[in-house]
Amino acid sequence: MFHFQQDSMKTIVITGCTSGIGKATALDLLEKGYAVIGLVRNEDKAYEVFRDHKHFTSIECDLEEFESIKRAANELLESDTKIDVLINNAGAMFQGRQISVSGHEKTLMVNHIAPFYLTKLLIPSLLKSSARIINLSSALHTRHKVQWDDLELKSNYSSVTAYANAKLYTIWFTKLLHSKYHKDGLSSFAVHPGLIGSNFGDNLGVFGKLTWNIMKLFIKSPEQGAESSIYLATAEDTHSLSGRYIIDKKEAIPDNYAEDLESAQRLWNISKEWYANAQ
Repeated sequence: MFHFQQDSMKTIVITGCTSGIGKATALDLLEKGYAVIGLVRNEDKAYEVFRDHKHFTSIECDLEEFESIKRAANELLESDTKIDVLINNAGAMFQGRQISVSGHEKTLMVNHIAPFYLTKLLIPSLLKSSARIINLSSALHTRHKVQWDDLELKSNYSSVTAYANAKLYTIWFTKLLHSKYHKDGLSSFAVHPGLIGSNFGDNLGVFGKLTWNIMKLFIKSPEQGAESSIYLATAEDTHSLSGRYIIDKKEAIPDNYAEDLESAQRLWNISKEWYANAQ
């Protein structure tokens, strides 16, 4: 069974940490003296990236698969590791409508359903430690086109719409985590890291990759994109920012629909059904 020697170090659990923003975030946190547990799809890659960091460890976790997420969460819970911060960093956009191993549309699965499922599984541990939850969103959420009768976009699929919707759901998720659990000491944040020069566009096909590679010449580095997550994970007092949408380490104003808590609760209820069906 997974065992993590925590000692007196604060521990941060992060998804998607073998490349891009997640890698930059994890490396910086390790340099600052935090212990980092990476939930990763490829443990060999994680070893290569973090082999020189003795306070990093990894647990296999494929965010396209409920069983894999559940196994990873159970390893953490059974090890009784104190989780100070959970960073739901992993994200992806896919060309064409694809179905995950667990049967859900991939963009929705990786960007919303998986973080919801993982967080809900870890809630007992997170509440025990009054943890901070950092969810990676995007300014692209403003291009949402939510269809309540077709949340998985079986009709009129668009990769941009799928991603924009999922990142809107991230803000809703963050706000409801705050409203439901902040009184118990838990804090939650939705972060737009900026447009980042990473391997994010790898799933977008030949034309998408070409466009993305051109755009990367004019946008932030992963290290710059990681700054808000690092700040929220480490700053002395971030309670006043809980439930907020964050850009450049400060509160920002999201799309008006992101403030609709009735719709947020509606999605939460649907997400709970997906969660229950996965048990």
